[in-house]
Amino acid sequence: MGHPLGHRFSGGDILSRLIFGARTSIIIGLLGTVFAGAIGVTLGIISGYMGGLWDLVIMRVVDAKLALPSLVFGIFLAATFKPGLWTIILILVIVFWTRYARVIRGEVLSLRERDFVKLAEARPTLISERWTLTVAPGLCIMLLVLSANLLGDWLRVRMDPQLRNR
Repeated sequence: MGHPLGHRFSGGDILSRLIFGARTSIIIGLLGTVFAGAIGVTLGIISGYMGGLWDLVIMRVVDAKLALPSLVFGIFLAATFKPGLWTIILILVIVFWTRYARVIRGEVLSLRERDFVKLAEARPTLISERWTLTVAPGLCIMLLVLSANLLGDWLRVRMDPQLRNR
């Protein structure tokens, strides 16, 4: 019962050896994903938000990288660098950061065109001498919502038979 998966001929526990061996795979997978995600997300945000030359350069690098087969490129990098744990992590980062960059850039481009981002451009006027440009529409919306709520409450009291009989 002390060895759920049994033990080797030399007396070592198989479960502890599996856990020790999985440690390396988990470290490579997690660090490769975190670093590739960090680089891809950063470059995707820069590309989508800044636009212009930044977008052009970053997306051409992404297109060039995506044109290469990932497996072949990974094998080439593995043959080029010295073998080791950090080499494998570096290969995963180089091969997979482009996917994050492409997706994040698309999301940033879609968010950049939404109304709440374009309404955020007026934020500096709230503090400046032209504060009425933002306060007046806010007051109008507040009064409209308040009057709609009061009208709805009045109609409910007038139309609901249980409330009318009181």
